[in-house]
Amino acid sequence: MLRFRHLLEEHHLSAKMLLVFNTILTTQGLLLKTGSVVDATLIGALINTVEPTRASIRGKVEHPFRVIKCQFGFTKVRYRGLMKNTAQLNTLFALSNLWMARKHILLSEAQG
Repeated sequence: MLRFRHLLEEHHLSAKMLLVFNTILTTQGLLLKTGSVVDATLIGALINTVEPTRASIRGKVEHPFRVIKCQFGFTKVRYRGLMKNTAQLNTLFALSNLWMARKHILLSEAQG
């Protein structure tokens, strides 16, 4: 596993892998690509009317991080150098995107 990770780092493949995975998932409509940033104080002023929407947005944003922490064990951040950290995070987010879309991918394979 270590040699594989070093190969990804050496050839800068983790960023390319993330791009390929995201492209595939986007073309199948399985990856959220758009959104907007809203000031939390504006949301807080309308808390009673928009709480379900707010919770939905928060859940969609936090879910990839939960997958990375729980499924792939990335719970502690260590300084390993910017290139290593970037390669590892690109790989983890690519795998996280695949993990979250796994049911849709498996269903589409079973159907055709």
